[in-house]
Amino acid sequence: QPTDEEAVCELIALMQGGKLDGAAGADELVDVLVRGFEAAPPTDAEMVVLRRLQERWSDRGGLESYAVATAWLAALFVRTERCIAARSRLDECVRAMNAEQRSELQRLGE
Repeated sequence: QPTDEEAVCELIALMQGGKLDGAAGADELVDVLVRGFEAAPPTDAEMVVLRRLQERWSDRGGLESYAVATAWLAALFVRTERCIAARSRLDECVRAMNAEQRSELQRLGE
């Protein structure tokens, strides 16, 4: 498990390794991180680390702040998209129920 400083350095290396520049570079970095998080969604423990990094490094400015904020944004985006997809599947499941099943579900929720 890397230290916070090592994790931030890895994020900066990712930014610099991709030779990202300007607004297009910022979008590209978010896209790279989102693809990575989609392939391996951040766990709750990893989200805690990312949040801690974001809180600790957000006011420092410079590449460190930018890298941490970008990683936090990408992780939140993926987690939110997964929640929306799960809610859609749940809604579809309820819509597929017959009236008796929906009534039973409603009774269980009371």
